Amino acid sequence: DSIKYKQVEFMLDKVGQTFDGVITGVTDWGAYVQEKNSQAEGLVRIANLGKDYFNHEPSQYRIKGDKKGKTFSLGDEVKIKLTNADLENKQLDFVIV
Repeated sequence: DSIKYKQVEFMLDKVGQTFDGVITGVTDWGAYVQEKNSQAEGLVRIANLGKDYFNHEPSQYRIKGDKKGKTFSLGDEVKIKLTNADLENKQLDFVIV
């Protein structure tokens, strides 16, 4: 818990910046991504993945778009932009760019 707090604190002044990341988890509500340099982890919400309807496919460890077939899978390297750093709730929000 204190590590997550420090990670968010470190990222507070970096909102709006773009980073290299890796997908560390996929869920019904989005993909967890880890920023490579700081190891800070945050969420890319499923609503922010694009103009498609995305489904979580747990057996495939991925999220897949219905119309375009775009996938976001565990271990994928992605470019991410930090959109919010919430110190009180110890949460980071990203979008994939």
